[in-house]
Amino acid sequence: PELEVKVEGRDPDSDEVELEITMKDNFPYLELRLWESLEYKIDDSKTIGDIRPIEKTINIPVYLEKGLNVIPITLTDFGGNQTTMEIEVYRTTK
Repeated sequence: PELEVKVEGRDPDSDEVELEITMKDNFPYLELRLWESLEYKIDDSKTIGDIRPIEKTINIPVYLEKGLNVIPITLTDFGGNQTTMEIEVYRTTK
């Protein structure tokens, strides 16, 4: 599966960031996890043999601790294949 993550604009001292996540695969089933917790699941297959591409974009707010935050993101397709990335966001301290 293909995974693209954009960090929406925010104030450096904000305690929250919004991630714009675009997911793509050639089969209409995807699971998205942040910190190994299931955040989003889509199963648009109509039948077992329903093989068609899917593309979905969602926005997910994430709470930030002060300092460097490393957000692990994993996208899994129907076959168990995974794409993993880490997003780093720094929250300043006031």
